[in-house]
Amino acid sequence: MLEFIIINFLMLMLVFAWVMKIRDAVEGTVLESWLRVIIGIPATLFDWYVNTFAATIFFLDPPDGWELATGRFKRYKKKYQNRAKLKLIEKWRLWWAEFFCDFANRFDKGHC
Repeated sequence: MLEFIIINFLMLMLVFAWVMKIRDAVEGTVLESWLRVIIGIPATLFDWYVNTFAATIFFLDPPDGWELATGRFKRYKKKYQNRAKLKLIEKWRLWWAEFFCDFANRFDKGHC
């Protein structure tokens, strides 16, 4: 089970970095609109899959509707911003949310 979670999160990070690099490379070209569909839709579906299954197990918390992983991380950062009286599981969620948001912001400023 742990391998499932780790592999899914690593793949999500790789897919995110790959999509952002391709987006930057084709921005303003003729290929931009086509690649948004060809790459963007499968990447978004994979993000939803990881958030729904792997992240639910990893964070011991169900997703909030049809949110993606970034939405979950933003929600955790907002919900647990008052760090004074967090429980252990809440600290766990906040730490990982900040880790993944820092990673995402390296490839897409202000993403998370």
